[in-house]
Parts: sequence; C-alpha cells; structure tokens
Amino acid sequence: MKNLFKLFIVCLALFSNTHANQFGIVAKVGDEIITNYDLDSRVRLTMLAANIPPSDKKAYKKLSYQMLEALIKERLQTMEAKNLGIKVAPQEISNAVANIEKMNKMPQGKMQKLLEKASIPPSALFNQLIGEISWAKILRKKVKPNVIVDKSEIEAYLKSIGEEELQYSLQEIVVPVSDRKKAKASLTSIINLIENNKQSFESYARQLSVTPSASNGGDIGWVAKSKLPKEVAAALIGAGNNDIIGPVFIDDVAYIIKFKGIKDSNSIDEDEDLISIKSFIIPSDSKEDEVQDYIAKQARKIRQNYKGCYKFERFADYNKWPVSAKNSFMLNELADDEAQVLRNLSTGRVSAPLVVDGGYKLFMICEKIQQSFAKRQQQKHNQAKQEILRSKMAKEAKKYMRKLRDKHEVVIN
Repeated sequence: MKNLFKLFIVCLALFSNTHANQFGIVAKVGDEIITNYDLDSRVRLTMLAANIPPSDKKAYKKLSYQMLEALIKERLQTMEAKNLGIKVAPQEISNAVANIEKMNKMPQGKMQKLLEKASIPPSALFNQLIGEISWAKILRKKVKPNVIVDKSEIEAYLKSIGEEELQYSLQEIVVPVSDRKKAKASLTSIINLIENNKQSFESYARQLSVTPSASNGGDIGWVAKSKLPKEVAAALIGAGNNDIIGPVFIDDVAYIIKFKGIKDSNSIDEDEDLISIKSFIIPSDSKEDEVQDYIAKQARKIRQNYKGCYKFERFADYNKWPVSAKNSFMLNELADDEAQVLRNLSTGRVSAPLVVDGGYKLFMICEKIQQSFAKRQQQKHNQAKQEILRSKMAKEAKKYMRKLRDKHEVVIN
C-alpha cells in the first residue's frame, strides 16, 4: 500500500502541470483546473470497476459527463477542506484502499496490480478517496454540530407516519445537475451498469453522491413513504427488491434509488431478535442454472414434508449430510447473504437454498426470542431519530455543496 501511495505522489509531480498543456483543460473550478487527463483517468477507472472493456467507446462517452461532474464535486470538497485546515492522512487513504479490496474480496495489493495492468494512474483512485474522506470530515465539523433532533420532532414524526404506513429500505445516489439532458443520458448509462453489476451501486454512491450517506454506500435504512420527496415516492410504485429506480430529477439534483425492501411502520426490524438455527449443505460442485432450479424444487419438497428442527435434522442424518447448529445469536451477526435468507423465515420452516462453496445450504430457525415491547418501542424511537437526522443532514449537505459551487466559479469548456 505504501508503494502505491508513493507512486501517487510521483504521478502528481509529473502530471499536475504538463497534462494541462498536453491534453487540454476541460473545466475550471475557482483557481484550479481539471484536465482531459484527469477526466480520462477517472472514466477508465470507473469502467475498470464496472468490468467494462476499455474499447467500449459508447460507454466511455456516456460516462464522461457524470465523471466530470464528480471531479468538479471533489475539487470543491478538497478546496473547502484546505480552507478549513482539514487534512487526509496517507494512512486513511491506505485504509480506504484496503476496504475496497476487502469489499471486492481481493487479496491485499491487488488494486495496485489492477491499476498498473490497465495503465490507470493511482491519482485517479486517490483523488476520489481524498474527496470522499474530506467531505465526510467537513460535514462532521461544519454541519453535524448544528443539526439537532429534539423529542417533540420525534413524537411528531411517529405520529405523522401512522401505524400502517409503508416504509422502504433504500440506498441513494444524489448528484447535482446543471444540464438535465446530459445528466439523464449519463445517469441512465450508470443505472444500466449497476443493473449488470449489482455490487457496484455502493461504489457509485461513494464516487458521485453529495449526501452523507455516500460514505455508507448510499444506504439510508428504512424511510417512511410520506417522508420521501413525492417524486421519489411516485417512482417507487411497483418496485421490487434490488430494482434500480431513476434518474428522478428534483430542482438541481438527481436521484438514483436502489429499492431493497418494504414493510409497514408497525413492523420492527427483527435483526436483534435472538434466534437458534440448524443448517446443512446439499453437496454439489455445479452452479449451473438447471442444478440451482433442481435444488430449489428439492428445497420446496423438504419444506412441505419436514417441519420442525427434529425432522429437519433427521432428514440430513438420513442423507449423511452433517448438521451445523448455532444458538442464541442475533441475525445482524451473520453474513449479509445468510441474514437475507433467514430474514422473515418462520420458525420451523426450511429456507430457500443459499449457494455456498461445496453446494447448497439450507437453514431452519429452531427458536426465536422476540424483543420486549419496550425494546421495540425504543427501536421505533431510535429509527425515527436517525431518519430525521439523516434527512436534515442530507438537506444541509446539498445546501453546502450549492454554496461551494456559488463561491467558486465553475466553468466547463
């Protein structure tokens, strides 16, 4: 990681002046410039992350507009950080790179090799990370201390959403827009890329979004329908899990939304209920669609004929499949894929099969100890407080970015 950061410093020294002349200036942000070299590097980095062949000129062109907007946003962020005396340490960048490698299940140092192989300068990635980290620090220093949520706001919020109102689990990408026509073409292209590579929403959120949720991959948790902008709420009608919605334009910003789930406001997230489970793996080396369909059919038969953990375990023993047990733990302690399979699963019923190394894993919840009523009410209170805080922070972050854009003249060539 240290070698990668040293290479970044060398790149800055070599390219900060020469490429402005050699490749031309595409935009000015106050006294700073963005060159064709900067834009080309960012677009190619984005294409690499989305597994798009570098020869795809059509994708390159569609991405260019939004990547230029991202570069402008990052220049504004880093300029403001400098003005406030906020610095990003080399270790913070190294940690951010390590997190990217971990999220993408890469071995340590793999990112450096990928960049070198694609002839992408490390500065393309590091400048993005510096902007992201700087913005998070700016919001913590200048915005968060002034955002207060009092008890009366929480009570009013809980009263306003009612007992049966729908709530959505969402992720968001919120970007400033100066030209709707160009933004629509570019953002639609990004949506297509996300739909072809479901793991990329988080990286695009971190790269493009101006709201505080960007540092969390765009995740805004559960939001009551009535608390969403009406344009966004309307666009979500008929959406299914993992659908990507947008772009939705509201004034001078655009939204891309990932729909993750739906519940009524009287339902509480059960991730903190204590559960005990048993599981076994149906061995298979094949991950072909036909095999997955067959296993799914077998799982449905097991679900119909083997209810309860005793019968579930006996069935596995009969087939000589080892049974694993895990007792008295919370759902949020599991890996995301396992938690997703178990979430909303009734006690004593067989789960849908989960593809794992060595075959297909089936689960059964043997016992579930629900939270107390008082704890559930407290959880509702906490959820309301977090949603009010998120909404206020997002509003202030967008306002802050507008002020920065007004403060520093932005000229796109």
